[in-house]
Amino acid sequence: MTEESRPDGGDGDGGEAAEALSIAKELRELIKAILEKLTDAVKYGKRTRLMSWGLALSVVLDIGLTVITGAVLIHEAHTSQAIHRSQVEACRIGNGFRAGQLRLWDHVIAVSTAPPGETRAERAVRLAKLAAFRAYIGRQFHPVDCKSLYPS
Repeated sequence: MTEESRPDGGDGDGGEAAEALSIAKELRELIKAILEKLTDAVKYGKRTRLMSWGLALSVVLDIGLTVITGAVLIHEAHTSQAIHRSQVEACRIGNGFRAGQLRLWDHVIAVSTAPPGETRAERAVRLAKLAAFRAYIGRQFHPVDCKSLYPS
């Protein structure tokens, strides 16, 4: 074929140029699609990194709060034990006070003398009253069972 006989009326390079232009357009579309996918991948990577940092921060906060909670619980356990020991000691001190009161009243009763001219009947009444008073004092100043009052 000669140049005049070609339907496009040009030389053979015109067909190659059109084909090259078509290939260039296809490449441009492919590159555009690749760039869009790459942009999406970058966005996905940023979102994933952000979520990973959020997860890491959440785990660090969780561990920190767990450690703090554990420390607070241990401190409260020690405080509770100290309070228990103080309560038991205060109970023992109270029992010591009660025993002292019993000894004091027993002494007061022992040193009290009968009124002059007391008859047998008056003496029986007085001794009954003293026995009732001793029983009353015994109930009022009865020692407390500290172990049952403050169990461990």
